[in-house]
Amino acid sequence: MMRPHSNYIALGSPSNKPSEGASQTPPTRVFCPVPGGHSNKTGSSEVWDPAKLVPQLTVDEAQNLEWNYGHVLTRHRSVKGTIESPSRTYDDDVEAEELKVLLDPYYDVTTGRLRRMYQHFNPRASAGVNYDEFEKGLFALGITPPPGMDFGQFTRKVDADGDGMVSLAEFVAVVQMIKQAHLFKPEHSHQDSTARSALRVVDYSPTHVHAVDPVRHVQGFMFSAKPAWATVRWVHLAGFQRMDDLNVRRLAIKYQLHPLAVEDCLSADDKIRCKYEHYDDHSFLIVPVLRPLDVSKRSHLEACINDRRRALFHKDRTLRKGGALDNTRASSMLSFFKPTTPTVAAKSSPHGGGRPSSRHHKRLELESKLDKLHVLMRQPQQLCVFVSKDKAHVLSIQEEEEAGAPTETTARPLWHVIYDRNLTKSYSKLRNHDATFLVVSILAATVDEMMPLVAVFESTLKMLGKLLRLEGIQFNPKRLARAQKHLVGLEKVVRPMLDLVQDQLLDQDEFRHGEVKNYLRDVMDHLRQMAVDIRDHHQTLAALVDEDKQLRAQHKDDVMYAMSVVAACFLPGTFMTGIYGMNFENIPELKLEYGYYVWWAVLCVIVALLLVYLKVIKKWI
Repeated sequence: MMRPHSNYIALGSPSNKPSEGASQTPPTRVFCPVPGGHSNKTGSSEVWDPAKLVPQLTVDEAQNLEWNYGHVLTRHRSVKGTIESPSRTYDDDVEAEELKVLLDPYYDVTTGRLRRMYQHFNPRASAGVNYDEFEKGLFALGITPPPGMDFGQFTRKVDADGDGMVSLAEFVAVVQMIKQAHLFKPEHSHQDSTARSALRVVDYSPTHVHAVDPVRHVQGFMFSAKPAWATVRWVHLAGFQRMDDLNVRRLAIKYQLHPLAVEDCLSADDKIRCKYEHYDDHSFLIVPVLRPLDVSKRSHLEACINDRRRALFHKDRTLRKGGALDNTRASSMLSFFKPTTPTVAAKSSPHGGGRPSSRHHKRLELESKLDKLHVLMRQPQQLCVFVSKDKAHVLSIQEEEEAGAPTETTARPLWHVIYDRNLTKSYSKLRNHDATFLVVSILAATVDEMMPLVAVFESTLKMLGKLLRLEGIQFNPKRLARAQKHLVGLEKVVRPMLDLVQDQLLDQDEFRHGEVKNYLRDVMDHLRQMAVDIRDHHQTLAALVDEDKQLRAQHKDDVMYAMSVVAACFLPGTFMTGIYGMNFENIPELKLEYGYYVWWAVLCVIVALLLVYLKVIKKWI
């Protein structure tokens, strides 16, 4: 079981020697329990700052609030039927639609939607509403306080700053809190206990980093805010199941995610579309994630790439010296990639003058390597990234990685690349930029994971070509079909991502300045290079398919050629047999004593002359 850790990392030089200004520690962190509730702190490592403008309302009281919309909607339907004015009917329809905002299946608490709802409380469009107007508005919406609390006491708890007015911000805060509290009711506790998702949070600034991996006190985090010293908070939810999206709904309320974006995040569509959208409260990015099937596949994949690079390097160095490849080690390294012509393969056949055992050993070794590369990658996984409007919060949501995988290892590659390899370094550029740079880093990590899957095809196609020339017509063409299928799958991911970066992201204001633009262009270059490599691999694969067809067509022609020669040789015998097999009574040769032997002698002479004609004169055989 992975232990949650929470650490501060002071900024220092690359030699890990902290500078004078880096000796300062971040502000003292006071553990913040859930608003109005009691802390259930199990360790001193997980500490959360209190959220801003959280009403002085306990979670238990928020969970006990009643949201009765039945009589409200019934009243509006009756009003609609009795009012004759078309304009009034339209206004009532709009009002009734807005009253159902809290029944939205995707928990819509976006600012625009809540602002329209706030108009029921504030018809004069003033900066705030008094307690009486707020009470009437809540009653009109069907919201009642918990038993034992009068409305005045409830309203004073909603008024967090105590100015006697309920502002829009306070109204948004209380709606968020009530919805969030309802998702922590006891009936949801079994989902928390069976959830396989891992929630990780890191706050960072140019001088300090504070990470919680994984988050154990989910309720405390959902009611917390980014600390004042941190410039960016990154929340990474990995391994969630679409049938158990409780934490996704909680995050949607906390960060006011648009319901359309949440719907795209939770949609179980097999086709993952790259997209980048702007909403009032945040931006939304979807990219597919491709990675090797497992650790063993990754190791074998990297070994093939490294062997190919070493072989090419040694071959290039030897050719530069003008010598031959007489090194035993180099010959073994190049054995899988050295071009072999059909003539050489024919000489190595069991019926030729080659070495059958060596040829058989090479074929088995090639088949073994190709079988290990049979299934390289898993199905594309969807990665959703939300960026807050103030560029201070980044939320990344990644679906379930592998059925049966432990939570502690879920989606570790992305967290490992961004946090362990980057954010923990004192000289990290990521810590000196806003959330946009983090988004570019996530894109770069996603692209870097796909690059070996494309690069290994150079080795794969070389081995396929070698095996094709060794086996000839015994070669299994399904290997080429599988390679074609893998290439098409890679192209369906790489090409949309290239279009997304090239045509959308680089045109956005937040990605067109400074280091963000430079690093995003580097990501685009990697995608473009992969697209070019995939196109080249398609051409190489098409050449192998044509070569396989030519070998099979040549073999078919050879068979037809041999059958034609044999038929031509036996044609005179067929002719003579037809003549002397006729039922005429007067055929003198039939009565000769040695007629049978004469027939064979004449036939052999004719066949010999025919072979001399075909071989020497016409040179057809």
